[in-house]
Amino acid sequence: MKTYLAIMNPENPYTFSTDQKSRYDDTGETPTGKESYYIESKKFPEQTSIWGMLRLLMLEQAGLLHSNFDYSEQESESIKELIGAESFDFSSKGEQDFGKLLSISPVFLCEYGDNGEVQYIVKNPKCNICKKGFSGLSMKEICGETDYGTIHLPDKYEGKTGPAEGYINLTTHKCYSDDDLFKRVVQTGNRKNKNGNLIDKAQKSKAFFRRSEYVLKKGERSNRCFAFFVKTNDVILRDDIVTVGAGKNIFSIRFVEKEEDLEGLVRKLGDNSSQVWGYALSDIVLQEVPKYDDFVMVDMRFVRNIITKAYKDKLSYHSRFSRTPERTVLIQRGSVFYNNCFKISDDEAGKSKNLKKLGYNKIIVIGGDNK
Repeated sequence: MKTYLAIMNPENPYTFSTDQKSRYDDTGETPTGKESYYIESKKFPEQTSIWGMLRLLMLEQAGLLHSNFDYSEQESESIKELIGAESFDFSSKGEQDFGKLLSISPVFLCEYGDNGEVQYIVKNPKCNICKKGFSGLSMKEICGETDYGTIHLPDKYEGKTGPAEGYINLTTHKCYSDDDLFKRVVQTGNRKNKNGNLIDKAQKSKAFFRRSEYVLKKGERSNRCFAFFVKTNDVILRDDIVTVGAGKNIFSIRFVEKEEDLEGLVRKLGDNSSQVWGYALSDIVLQEVPKYDDFVMVDMRFVRNIITKAYKDKLSYHSRFSRTPERTVLIQRGSVFYNNCFKISDDEAGKSKNLKKLGYNKIIVIGGDNK
């Protein structure tokens, strides 16, 4: 088995789609999300986007990628052995086989200087009560009665301040806001057909759009990139240029053979604390909105899974893609859980091991004896 630190640098401003504009052209598919002339972007790629990019890269580097996606039976077997026979599916109840691509970690930010030192930046735990470092929120020993039942309550909590936001450097414990790390760029354009004409002349207003994009800001003495760990069954990954997401964002990617050390650095946040809590290093995938039996600080969002159909079905390019109408519940990274709230069962976590392979459902226990 080989483990790599993958460092992914955006070559241009990037955009990662939300539920907006989720209908694919030429499919006749009913829209499943909001349609707006203003297209918003997420700051981070989805784990599924990283997974799809890696599968495509492995095919390309193995010489098994055809532009027309038309393969012989022997080539199809080689592809199945390398990356598995099917795409990831949130709703799959059985364990999926992804060939020699074993797993990836949650995506995070990294910054590295001229000396080659790499430092990791993750979502600031919502329980951080220090603005220039890290100090975790402690719970009172005695429980209190609330509208949600009898639960532990914070010892010192400023309601007007609210939960911590932004990001934290796991080496220096320096905190960053979104504006410290990301620059937002707004592009204006119009949708045209292959002949260069507006798609809808009768309703020209529908042809125009505005799209937000992001650029990673450089540090004072360092560059910032996206990063993640990837494990393969002895597949050698080489530096390359890749596209990520439906927007075909261009990234340069390099692979450094290195043992995973991200989780250990996260646990060090609790080195000086006896309080035990769970930290969502990744997004947590659930089948429904959970009910908690103790104090939590969480944000939630929803996603839809993209399903791809094989080339052998003889469909046009866009017709091979569709978004599931059902939305999956995600607790966002950076959320924190006290006492037993972070012990999510396999049934609640998606009924399979597939989620953890893609870097979802990674909860790190911090504090107490978890050094």
